[in-house]
Amino acid sequence: MKLEYIREYLELAGTLNFSTAAQKLFISQPTLSRHIRSMEEELGFPLVKTSSHGVELTSFGRSALHPFRKMLKEYDTFLERSNNLSRQISGSLRIGLLYYAIDDYFSDFLTLFMKKYSNIQVSCHTYQPQALLNDLMNGKLDVASLLTCPGVGIEGLRCQRIGESRIIAILREDNPLAMASSVSLEALASCPLVVLRQDEYSNRLTRQVLKKNSVFFSDSVYTDNIETVPLTVRMTGGVHITGESCRRQQASGVIYQPTSGLHTRFNICIAYVEGNPNALLKLLFSELRISTLQ
Repeated sequence: MKLEYIREYLELAGTLNFSTAAQKLFISQPTLSRHIRSMEEELGFPLVKTSSHGVELTSFGRSALHPFRKMLKEYDTFLERSNNLSRQISGSLRIGLLYYAIDDYFSDFLTLFMKKYSNIQVSCHTYQPQALLNDLMNGKLDVASLLTCPGVGIEGLRCQRIGESRIIAILREDNPLAMASSVSLEALASCPLVVLRQDEYSNRLTRQVLKKNSVFFSDSVYTDNIETVPLTVRMTGGVHITGESCRRQQASGVIYQPTSGLHTRFNICIAYVEGNPNALLKLLFSELRISTLQ
């Protein structure tokens, strides 16, 4: 049973008026009524009864007041103790984020984490994928967000999956395949594959995805980084395979096309190097696991 429903019931029990209680709770009267009905359905007994004389508590509703108040008091005491402990925790965390996915998957969690642990200094830095991995492995970062897929691992790197990203293809807008709602990786193989120069990690992900789908490109062209992909696609008629967050580029002359197939998703993970001595990593991942379970 949701604790906020119990708070709402106790407010209603104190006012014996749905309209007054709803105003004090800053919710609508229909919402309050729906929440009370939900509690009654879960408990199997009516808590209130209404008549022309107003709202009355049932005998079961009256007997529920003491245990409900006790539950809330214990919870509020625990919450206050937890908040006091969180304010005592200090230190620093250096976090690396894929620059084109900074608002995806991880930012809401980080906002809550920094609010809860206000004495922890969290510094966030944005990266291209290979530079992000390099700084993580070299100890310049404590933790980082990475795209991963089965079969592509880094020795000594520990990852926790927090979501997934659909794989898309960046095509020239006059490519006949750009007209479909989605395109198979196999159909794309007739075009040159646009590959990132000096980004072996992203290239390994792409090769692994293509291998899992039994797709092989006969030709490839190189481009400097993800920012120059649209230009290279327009110039060569090639295609680039990447994660869906790259739609944020919204570059002209290209289409960001969803792909279809058996294996067309990357995992979004938070990664750290095994043996990192920063004690705050355990706290971060503990909070992250709680967040992903909710």
